[in-house]
Amino acid sequence: MAHAAAANLFRSQILSLAWLIGISASLAFAVTLAYADEGSLFTIAAKRFQNLAVTERRPLEYADVSNPHRGEFRSSDPMG
Repeated sequence: MAHAAAANLFRSQILSLAWLIGISASLAFAVTLAYADEGSLFTIAAKRFQNLAVTERRPLEYADVSNPHRGEFRSSDPMG
């Protein structure tokens, strides 16, 4: 009986360690992805969509966090 309890404790500790390693690895992977995607929104979008029109580029440039000089933004709503 004591042998079974020790085996269960050991299994529990191994599973906890595996869980901790998995969480740590996923966090490290997420940080790596965040740094890998550095660049403006336009740069990121241009890699995926090569033929962006001016009307598609402007909102990306405006919304980019690295754009400290955001000016007025005009919507394409004819009533606005």
